[in-house]
Amino acid sequence: MARRRHGAAAPETGDPTPTPKRSKFDLGGSAERGRERISEIGDRLNRAWGKTVALPLAAAPVARVMTLPFGILMLDYRTKGGVVIGRANRMWGKKDTFKTTMCLRLVRSAQRHCRHCRYPLVISPEDGSVDCRCPTPRWWLADAEDYSWLPSPIAIQVSYGILPEAAVMKNVAGVGRAPVLKCDPPPHLKRAKAKEIVFTETYRNEPWRTLYCDSEHTIDERWARANGIDTENVELVGADWAEKNIASIEESVLTREFDLVIIDSTSMLETKGDLEKTVLENPRVAGKQSLMGRFIARYVSSTVNEGLTTRYRPTLVCTSQVSQKGIGNVKSHPYLGPTDGNRFDHGLSLDIKMFTEGYDFNEAKQQAVVGKFGFEILKSRVGASPGATGSVKFWLKETPDHPVGDSDDLVTVMDYARRLGPGFILEGSGSQKLTLVTDYVGDGSIAFPRVGDCENYLRQNVTIYEELRRRVLDKLMEQDAELTLISSSRSDTPATSADAATDV
Repeated sequence: MARRRHGAAAPETGDPTPTPKRSKFDLGGSAERGRERISEIGDRLNRAWGKTVALPLAAAPVARVMTLPFGILMLDYRTKGGVVIGRANRMWGKKDTFKTTMCLRLVRSAQRHCRHCRYPLVISPEDGSVDCRCPTPRWWLADAEDYSWLPSPIAIQVSYGILPEAAVMKNVAGVGRAPVLKCDPPPHLKRAKAKEIVFTETYRNEPWRTLYCDSEHTIDERWARANGIDTENVELVGADWAEKNIASIEESVLTREFDLVIIDSTSMLETKGDLEKTVLENPRVAGKQSLMGRFIARYVSSTVNEGLTTRYRPTLVCTSQVSQKGIGNVKSHPYLGPTDGNRFDHGLSLDIKMFTEGYDFNEAKQQAVVGKFGFEILKSRVGASPGATGSVKFWLKETPDHPVGDSDDLVTVMDYARRLGPGFILEGSGSQKLTLVTDYVGDGSIAFPRVGDCENYLRQNVTIYEELRRRVLDKLMEQDAELTLISSSRSDTPATSADAATDV
C-alpha cells in the first residue's frame, strides 16, 4: 500500500471524516475540575493551619462587606453607606472639626443596629416593640470548624443565621434535641464518611456594643447624651500610656463582645518611653508611627481569630490630628497630614478629611449657635469616589426649632424626598400641601398642611424618619449606579454624529 506524503490531500471517499477521539486530559473548558483542585489545596491549608483558613470566596463570611451609616444623609451618601464594618476607618483634621461629634453619631447609629444581622433595629410605632432582620429563630453551628464541610449555598444561608431545610431534629449527646444536617464529604475528602452537622440557636435582636478609647480625656457625657447615646452600653477606656490603651483594646477585641472600637485620638497615644523622658531628652524617632503600624497589623490578625468564618469582627474608627509633613524646596512643599504613619494608612478602608467651615453666632449673647464643618473622601474601598466633598451643620445651643446636638439632616432628607417625589413625599395644594409615603401607617401615607408640620412629625417618630432616610439614601445610590452604567456603556460604544449632538 502506497504511503501518503505528509501534507498531501486525503483521497476522496464516500465515508465522512472520522471524529478524532478526545483525550482524557481534554476537559472541554470545564470549571468543575478547577473547583476540585482549589478545594484540595484549601483542604491542605486547613489541615496545616486550621479548618477555617481557606474557604471559597462565595462562602466566606468575612468577605461580605457591609457599612454602618453615620446617620447623616450627606455623609452616608458620599461614603456610599458609611464606615466599613469589620475594617479600619479614620477621620482626621485640625482642631474643632467635629471629629469627636461624628464618633458619637457613629455610636448612636451602632446602638440602633443589630450586632448579629448588622441591619437596623426597627421600633414599632404602635407598641414600641423592637425587631430586626434576623431569622426567628437564628441558628449557628455548634462546632464552628464544621463550616468547611457545608456546600457553598448552604454555607451562605448559615452565615445569615438560616437553618437549612434538610436539617432534622435529633437527640444529640451532650447537646440535647437539636437540628442536625447530614453532609457528604467535600470533593477533596471522597473517602471520608458523611458527617452530621449540629446546629444551635443563637441570640438575635441585640444592639452593638462600643469600646471607646478616650486618649484625649475630653469626652463629655452630657454631649454624648445630647447626641442620642445610651451611655450605659459604652465601655470607656483611658489609660496614661499608649501601650496600656492598645493592650486593653486587643484584649477586649479577643473577647468578641465589642462591635465598634473608637480611638479618639491616635495623636494623643504616647509611648511609655517618650512620656518618661524629660523635656531635654530626645524622644524616639517615629516612635508613635511605629507603634500604630504594629497596632493595625495586630488588630487585623486578632479580629480573625475564627479564620474566614469570623462573624463578629469589630469595626475600628480612629480620629487623628494633623502635623506638618514634607520640607520646603522647589520639588516638595510642606503640607498637613495625619500623624499615624504610612503603615497605618495602608490598613484603612475609609479615610475622611474633616475641616471647619465656620459658625453661626448669636451676637447678643456672643455664643456660637451652629457649627458648620466640611468633609472630603480621601480613600474608600467600598465604591465612594475619592475627592467627593460635602458639609453638615450641628446645633451647639438650643433654638426654638433645634435641640442641642441636632443636625441639618432632617432638612436635607426632606429636600431630597420632595425631589424624588412618588414613593417618598408628594407635593399637593390647599390644606394637604405635603403627603408623606410610609408603610408604618395603615393607609400608607400621611397628609400635612405645612412643611413644618411634617418635619415635627418626623422628629417625634424616629422610626418613620429613619425608614424615610434609608429609602432616600438607597434611591440616591441606585441613581448613581444607573448613571455609572450609562456612562460606561457610552464609552464602550463608538459615538455617532447623532449621539454627539445629543450629548452636547
